[in-house]
Amino acid sequence: RRVLFRSTIAMSTSCALAEELDVKTLLLDCDLTAGTIQFLLKLGSTASLVDALAHADALDEDLWRQMVAKWDKLDILHAGELNTPPGMDVPGIGRVLSLARAQYEVTCADLGSHFDPLSVALLRESRRIFLVTTAELAPLHLAKVRMRRLTDLGLSERVSLLLNRKTHSAVTDAEVEKAVG
Repeated sequence: RRVLFRSTIAMSTSCALAEELDVKTLLLDCDLTAGTIQFLLKLGSTASLVDALAHADALDEDLWRQMVAKWDKLDILHAGELNTPPGMDVPGIGRVLSLARAQYEVTCADLGSHFDPLSVALLRESRRIFLVTTAELAPLHLAKVRMRRLTDLGLSERVSLLLNRKTHSAVTDAEVEKAVG
């Protein structure tokens, strides 16, 4: 299974799957312009998703074990140094996902806000997409724009809307659903 989230939700969900439910889980930080998982989990200078993509042709289980960082029971490929090389091998994501499918029950991916080629490739490979928003006006507008793009990509049936920090909002779930479409 492949599931898409936002950073803190992706980390919490991935950790819960790995730790609490004992599900073999991989977390991919695919936000190559602003990834935070390496910092938040204090992973140091371990190999990154960019490294895995750069070595996709040679990627096998031995190299994979050297690249993937561990955080308790959770395996992670973080975004790296946020200096994505030009012409990065986006098709290499197929090899990365192939190895992930063979080794993990669940792969969670944290994507950035952009619909860059890597994000679109991951979205197309995902069984479930969680669009995360808050109930404020600007985030709801952005969620609507992203939902429209996901619909254009033919992925709307895979999308679930997650409303974050709802406790401080007077907006109802129905109003949020209507606003996002």
